[in-house]
Amino acid sequence: MKHSALNFRKMQPSELMFFLTEKHYPAVQHLIERVNIHVSSAVKVNADIYPALYAVEKEYNKLVVLVQNQIRKNTRILFPFIENILEEKINSADVLSAFEFELNDIHTKHMQMRTFLADLSILSHGFKAESQASEGMKVTLSELHTLEQHLYRQFYLEDILLMPKVARASRRSAKGEKISP
Repeated sequence: MKHSALNFRKMQPSELMFFLTEKHYPAVQHLIERVNIHVSSAVKVNADIYPALYAVEKEYNKLVVLVQNQIRKNTRILFPFIENILEEKINSADVLSAFEFELNDIHTKHMQMRTFLADLSILSHGFKAESQASEGMKVTLSELHTLEQHLYRQFYLEDILLMPKVARASRRSAKGEKISP
């Protein structure tokens, strides 16, 4: 999934949220489904040779739960809340406090996800298969690496681009200033 033609930095918050919900999150979900199959298969076939696969599977499953819960929360709760802020349907200091709480929660969840990704990378030797590893093992590690890249893109889009833009808009709104698109 290449997005080199898109300039995320110039996108408005609503455009970023659209990209995340319509393109990025479905791609991550699809990738999770593929990786689930590969990890499960790799454990069944290779765990006696590579016992660390049990730990990989365990860490991967924890990561998936976090990722899926965050995607669900973003699409069902946080992004509609942000849309209301941007459309100036809600504006007050209470809204700013609620948004800042959500912002801190996202950062916390992203830090947890980064920890799981780091653990997975260590356990899998940087997602690199040994030369004598089976093709299935190589594909599994490659898919895990691709998932890692997608999640780091998500952290960038949410933490670096989207949330700071919404925080600025929310602060302006709480002061009674007009939010420009």
